[in-house]
Amino acid sequence: MDIAVGDSIILEVSTFEDRFLGMVAGLKPDGRLMVFADLPEAAVRRLETDAFALVRYAFDGKLLGFNTRVLSTLDSPGTILELAAPKKIFNAEERSEPRCSCSFPAFVVDGRSAARGVLEDMSASCTRVRFMGDGGDGLLSEPGGSVRLTFHPFDMAGDGISVGCTVLKTFMKDHVHYAVLRFNNDEPDARKRISGFIEAQVCCRIPGL
Repeated sequence: MDIAVGDSIILEVSTFEDRFLGMVAGLKPDGRLMVFADLPEAAVRRLETDAFALVRYAFDGKLLGFNTRVLSTLDSPGTILELAAPKKIFNAEERSEPRCSCSFPAFVVDGRSAARGVLEDMSASCTRVRFMGDGGDGLLSEPGGSVRLTFHPFDMAGDGISVGCTVLKTFMKDHVHYAVLRFNNDEPDARKRISGFIEAQVCCRIPGL
């Protein structure tokens, strides 16, 4: 299993829509995991009746995942979860929807700092950002974090399109920092403009190219 103590994970509790950022606190010889996750009381109560969960984590530039069961919980003062050993690791990429190549100047803000980048491709729900220079170094280090993305599809003179995002994964390729961001659902105007762009690109795509 390509996961170690200290790694960040994204935890999804069965039938609970929110995703929670966690950290691997321990690994048992039989494959069980001890995970720290700051879960709200409602999610903890849900685990009492439905203990199934989904774990996603980044490894070597890929988003992997496995299904598990929460064997026990310990409140101290956050929530320590004991997870059953994964039986099967699978590719957890969620970008099977149509996506289009692009090259839009962008800025990503995580509340502490901002980084310049370029949107390299986009779907109706996600985008991949290539950071300029060392801009992504340390800015988006943890999957599950919240950021603000602003990109300029036409020119830099206007305000561009701004949308809140969740970090799905970050990785390096050829010494360049990248991030895959998921657009938040609570900004329908921005999501509508993005979806319209994707639909137009797909409709105009020439077969074979």
